[in-house]
Amino acid sequence: MRHRLCLVLLSCCLPMLGKAADGMAAPTMEIIELDLKPGDDLVVTGIDSANWVLSYPAVMPLLPPVGAAWARDIRESAAEGALAEAVLFMESAENGARDGEWHLFRANLLLRIGRADEAQADLAEALKQAPDHAGVHTLAAVVASVLGQQDRAADHARTATRLAPDSAPAWLALSYTQQSAGDLPGALASTGRALAAEPRNGIARVREAELHLAQGHLPAARASAEQAVALQPDSAIAQGNRALVALLQRDAHQAQAGFAEAVRLNPSDANARFGLGLAYLLLGKTELAKAELETAVTRAPDNALFLAYLGRVQMSQGEYGKARENLRAAARKDPNNAAVRLFMGQLKLLENRPASALDEIRLAGALNAARRVYRDSSLLDDDLALNHIDQSRAYQALGFHDLALSQASQAAESGCCPAALRNLADQYASRSRGLQARRSLALQSLFDAPLGQLPLELDVAQGAGGGGADVPNHALPMGIEPRPAGLNEYSTLFAPDGWQVAVDGNLGGYDTWGEQVRLSGRAGGLGLGFAQQIQVSDGVDGKALDNRNVQLLLQGRLSPVASAFLEYRQADSAREEEYNPFDLLINSYLDLDELTRVARLGLGIQIDPRNSLRLLYSRQWRDLDWTYTFPAFAFSSVADFPTHSEMPEIQYRLNWQQFTLNVGASRFKDSGTYTDGGFSTSSDITAGLAYGYVTWHPTQELAMTLGLGRVDYEQEFVIGIDYERTLPKFGLHWSPFPGAHLRLAALEAVAMPKTGGATLEPVEIAGVQQWFGDEPGTVVRRANLHWEQQLTGTLSLILGLGNDRLSIPINSGAGTQLDEQYERWTRAGLYWRLPRDLPGSWEGGLRLVYDRLEQDRPNLYTDTNDLAWQRARNWTLGAQLSGPRGLGVLASLARVDAEQLFIPTFSPNIRDSQQFWMTDLAITKRLGGGQGQFSLGVRNAGNQSIGSYQEVDIQSPRFSPHRFTYARLQWRFD
Repeated sequence: MRHRLCLVLLSCCLPMLGKAADGMAAPTMEIIELDLKPGDDLVVTGIDSANWVLSYPAVMPLLPPVGAAWARDIRESAAEGALAEAVLFMESAENGARDGEWHLFRANLLLRIGRADEAQADLAEALKQAPDHAGVHTLAAVVASVLGQQDRAADHARTATRLAPDSAPAWLALSYTQQSAGDLPGALASTGRALAAEPRNGIARVREAELHLAQGHLPAARASAEQAVALQPDSAIAQGNRALVALLQRDAHQAQAGFAEAVRLNPSDANARFGLGLAYLLLGKTELAKAELETAVTRAPDNALFLAYLGRVQMSQGEYGKARENLRAAARKDPNNAAVRLFMGQLKLLENRPASALDEIRLAGALNAARRVYRDSSLLDDDLALNHIDQSRAYQALGFHDLALSQASQAAESGCCPAALRNLADQYASRSRGLQARRSLALQSLFDAPLGQLPLELDVAQGAGGGGADVPNHALPMGIEPRPAGLNEYSTLFAPDGWQVAVDGNLGGYDTWGEQVRLSGRAGGLGLGFAQQIQVSDGVDGKALDNRNVQLLLQGRLSPVASAFLEYRQADSAREEEYNPFDLLINSYLDLDELTRVARLGLGIQIDPRNSLRLLYSRQWRDLDWTYTFPAFAFSSVADFPTHSEMPEIQYRLNWQQFTLNVGASRFKDSGTYTDGGFSTSSDITAGLAYGYVTWHPTQELAMTLGLGRVDYEQEFVIGIDYERTLPKFGLHWSPFPGAHLRLAALEAVAMPKTGGATLEPVEIAGVQQWFGDEPGTVVRRANLHWEQQLTGTLSLILGLGNDRLSIPINSGAGTQLDEQYERWTRAGLYWRLPRDLPGSWEGGLRLVYDRLEQDRPNLYTDTNDLAWQRARNWTLGAQLSGPRGLGVLASLARVDAEQLFIPTFSPNIRDSQQFWMTDLAITKRLGGGQGQFSLGVRNAGNQSIGSYQEVDIQSPRFSPHRFTYARLQWRFD
């Protein structure tokens, strides 16, 4: 049910039921193709940030009675799709002419433009005049389904089949009510009864195909779609249905051809135009797609969904004014349309209004979850997962990083789409120890990234790139300023047809400067990408840093189901680090010079929408030279450490019903030689891993993850390791009532060495990260509990508890051992969205967070437990405001109390206590059209004396030492 594009073409031109009641004429049994209206729309689900919602089904053609006087004025309006106009014409009918047929036809009109309550009132009046008319019961069943009145819908549908047992439309109407109740097998069986009654009913075959699509039965859907075309080769509806199967296969070219044929057969068919626009969007032909959507809107101006998607395309092109106009028009025509609300929320994000955006996005999720007509639970899960992505971005813009990460994790745990992985990777960008997760998530999203939309973004704070360690006191802070909401990078559906360039520049204190350039686009059917990052700094303590990274990507679509990419990274780093800073005798500076090169080749095979196979081969070359001097011993040493490693990986993913399965294996092999003063030793590492994870979604409110891994680890060099271990994993995510989320995880993992620091193995268990860049070979036992509660519409609470036990490889005189380190942390946070009526159109949020961390840990290279323990408490009060003209302000005030006990090897014990305040300030200016932003800020504005950074809670931002001023420019243009 994940990683798929599933289009459902609603049956729209069903013949009216026969067996009319006395006084109401029976319609003809012909199939007539009309313009498709809101209830007959193409509906897409499960593709990045698009949220395609099923609207209101049409089970009867818009054919007014031939002899009715009131029908003359509305016939032309109905045929041309001007449904609202037709409703107005009907109002002119005299009261005496408002018979059962009048009420039935007006109910049909009202349903198609989203006015289900009024339609139900008309049907109630029609039933008074003709209680045994099958057509009235049919339409009443559908209206009741739309309104969530399942029992009433079932009663009307069964009455319709009793009154017309040999009528295909009667059984099709019943199938709709069964599907609305979640009974897809029953709906398919009723469709089978319709086909038994009328084997050559092409619309029934279309209905059969859509039900197979809804259940992910691609071969059966393809067969039904082909039969529908065989029965009606000149039917735009049948041709369009077959095009849907092509889109489900991710074959946009075949889908384009199918919808183009539907347009040729019926140029006035607005839905065929709409489908053609979707195909163009998937091909990256944005201008052609916009032209088709504009044509669809012209032919069906009352269609809220058409207007919404036209506005969404305009939004992606930076035409905010036009987008706002179309989205507002769509909201007026159908205020309960989930897609309209979602796109309105995305527009408000781009307009720097995150609080208003969050309200719209959450409303979209509630509306979409309530619409179970034609949608099984797995498809609704897809929609809700995509909604979580946008909620995550809104929370991030408000400065609520914990809530943003929670929403991103909820989207990613369902495995719905590459956008979920990409968004989760972005959330980890602001985490001090999130580089490991960020790299793996970005790598995983590469397998499904559209051509020209490669996730190119080198990490500003990273070191050389091989080990992935960032250098304290040097790198500019990440995540302090509001991130721009760039829709293009999250949606394959709206990927621009062209090239994109993003430029970052930054300046800071202590002669710190950096730049980053990213270029991606398409050329000759290939996706190309280039990124370069430079970071230079003298550091607050005078230790120099010079990082230079380059990344190249080449991506191609080998077939409709297979894609491949080739990635190359090179990182050069020259820096100084302090060795053993807590020992008075052997404290020293190390001059480090590192060159790392990583090459990756990935192949993704989408067997079908629910099954995919991923193959990855990575190779890394690393050369690390360092020079260090021990002043106390008048001793200097020069060491050289060249290595090369390779790691093949394979992963199979299955999404079936409420289950998501990940099964994979990897084998890491590193060979190298460590040379120091003429002494040489082997540095071979061999690590094999096999794993399996299954996530079960029995309901939308509950997700359970069970996993099991098996690792075989061998390492020579200084700290020799040789062990095998079984790794159990358990995760639970439960929403016991609206606004509440419980996340529980208990897992065991091994910090595996990885080429380039990335892997295909799932990063999280129920939103709890598995790795934090721990020493390779470290065994991690982690237990986390999180409770998230929305107290009011604007106030949220998060509580968290964690207990980690790490068995770290330690080399001692008695041999290698796994020494224990313990981490216990507590977090409590209150997050308040400020009122939306602040002066000057400002919006924003406040957060109050308490963290407590306790650590007991040994030294990594001796058996003397150099660092005995560390305790830290932190209170943080932060505010983030977004205002007119793209302005944003961030302010944070933190109180830190830290205490540490060191037990050096040759020196007396050192007890260190620090209490201090830290103040961060930043101002941002977003550029028009979503093209970037400028940031200017200062970290630790109120304190110039802090000599070392503190890290509180395993996911909190790192405190920067000393005062640090920075500027950053992000600029993107197409």
